[in-house]
Amino acid sequence: MHYLVDGHNLIAKMPDISLADPDDEAQLALRLKGWTARQRRRRVTVVFDGGLAGGEATALSGGSVTVVFAPGGRTADSLLIRRIQAVKNPAEYTLVSSDRELIAAAEARRMPCLRSERFAAGLVREKKSKAPAAPKREDPQLSQSEVDEWLSLFEPDSDL
Repeated sequence: MHYLVDGHNLIAKMPDISLADPDDEAQLALRLKGWTARQRRRRVTVVFDGGLAGGEATALSGGSVTVVFAPGGRTADSLLIRRIQAVKNPAEYTLVSSDRELIAAAEARRMPCLRSERFAAGLVREKKSKAPAAPKREDPQLSQSEVDEWLSLFEPDSDL
């Protein structure tokens, strides 16, 4: 499945990423890379309003995630609408946005839609469920001979 993501709209729904963060786009791109890596069939194109030079941000893109910034004078919404209208098989895509205009454009093409708040909740749930378990801490037991050996090596000289 290929996801078309309204980037800043999604960030606004993420509990652990803020639009006020100077690297909010990079944080979302990193999260999406982890999400796509868990299932090979996931592909994402995330579109942001300007901030960097317009076009694909190769430094943020990678794996199955393509990051695109709207060029000056254009909006992410206008780019997403063009992409929605241009895809050959809309059923193979899912729009991720809570923007009514984008949802209407996707629905007109019979493209599945997923509201940003629902997608964000899924990202958070999946991140929590995939978090590595804390390693079990072992409490090794030392024999008396091992304790005596350590004491002989590290005990301060009583002659001093």
